[in-house]
Amino acid sequence: MSDETFFMNRMSKAEQFQFIKESQMFGAMNIPDLKPILLGVFEKLDEKQQASIIKEYRHPEFADKAIELYAKAKRESEANWLGVSIIAQMAKNFSSQQIQKILNTVNKNFFVQCAEGTPQILATLFDTLNSETIQKQDWLDVIAKLAQNNYPNDEYSYSDLLVKLRKEFKIL
Repeated sequence: MSDETFFMNRMSKAEQFQFIKESQMFGAMNIPDLKPILLGVFEKLDEKQQASIIKEYRHPEFADKAIELYAKAKRESEANWLGVSIIAQMAKNFSSQQIQKILNTVNKNFFVQCAEGTPQILATLFDTLNSETIQKQDWLDVIAKLAQNNYPNDEYSYSDLLVKLRKEFKIL
């Protein structure tokens, strides 16, 4: 057993996470030899800790986990925090397929639908796409579902996104 392993094994899970945060070890993700080790450490963290790391570092390697956490939101406040703090902030890191997964999450997760930040999160995601990667029907389906159910309750919540969709898709 190495000294480092012995040291880490003597720490509680909370102390280990505090050490990980304070050491800023995920700042070394751009070092090829360390990336697989750091991803292994990341996978051993609980979901709340993973969300904290993703929020701080926003590495593209965390994109799928960010979407997974968003899809699992079990409260409006959780969906809002994950959407605003992680999904919107990582928008440029998502592929068009990953944005499809996010749209599916919005369609399926009631708490994401009701979260007050969802309109701005969707507008931010839309802004990152180029016209060749936009899946028109998926966007229209999401907006139709949200508008039909009045999520969030403000009838003007999606006005910015609707203007963008109408302009992009030439809809009156």
